[in-house]
Amino acid sequence: MVPVTLMIASEEDLRLRLTGYSAKEIRRYRVARMLQEAYEQGCVLNFADVSHLIGVSAGKIGKDVNAYLTCEIIYCQNRDKNRGGEGASA
Repeated sequence: MVPVTLMIASEEDLRLRLTGYSAKEIRRYRVARMLQEAYEQGCVLNFADVSHLIGVSAGKIGKDVNAYLTCEIIYCQNRDKNRGGEGASA
């Protein structure tokens, strides 16, 4: 095991919530962020690890990662740009 420090919630999560993103969209962003944070610290988290941290099933994490990797997050970025924002960055 490799110890890592992960941000469970961030100011960006709050900003997304306040600008109208759904809980599902924010969760997908959070999952991607946490996986990236772990990777940057030399660790690869599995879906079960992430699901335990944020309280959803490993299957749901798998679906979130798949959606993120197939560019569904672009919808969020485009939606935010239409509001005059910068979009989610992950």
